[in-house]
Amino acid sequence: QILSYRRKKIFIHIGSIFNIFPKFILRRKFGIFLLKKFIIILAKKNHLIFEINDLPYEQAKDLHLPIENFYEEFQNIIFNNTLKSKYIFASNQMEKYVLEKYSIAPDYSQVLINGAPKLDESLGETKFMKEYNLFKVKYIYVGTMNKGRGIEELLTLFENRKSYLFLVGPDGEWLLDYLEKLSNIVYLGSY
Repeated sequence: QILSYRRKKIFIHIGSIFNIFPKFILRRKFGIFLLKKFIIILAKKNHLIFEINDLPYEQAKDLHLPIENFYEEFQNIIFNNTLKSKYIFASNQMEKYVLEKYSIAPDYSQVLINGAPKLDESLGETKFMKEYNLFKVKYIYVGTMNKGRGIEELLTLFENRKSYLFLVGPDGEWLLDYLEKLSNIVYLGSY
């Protein structure tokens, strides 16, 4: 039914593609061929917007996971600049890397960092903020702790707050020295 859509905005989380095209299908050339045709048909008749939280090939390399034989071709299909698709990235570094590698114009992308927007300090300490700071609220961030994903900004936001931030995920060893001097931010490692 989705192939019959016309002039629609279709939002696709990159990970959801594996629900439509499971890995056991994509491991075969015919599976990659079907994925390519599917994306091309959708892009010709609609406006595709891909949300990119991770890059399968680079993530597998970085985390020392098995690299599937189709990952590079999968990314070539998704980041084909002739599709005129739009992309929303989870970090500035990821956006910069993809735009450069696949020759995508910056007009076709934006970054939406996981988490809340920065607090506007120019508003001063409002009544709400005074009350908020009285409580030891607990927050948790779960995800890969690679530098360049906005983790540094998140830490800055929580450094002087009376709330706790717990960090859970792989590749956060670089945080340990930094967090020694902070009592309200705790890296729990990967579970």
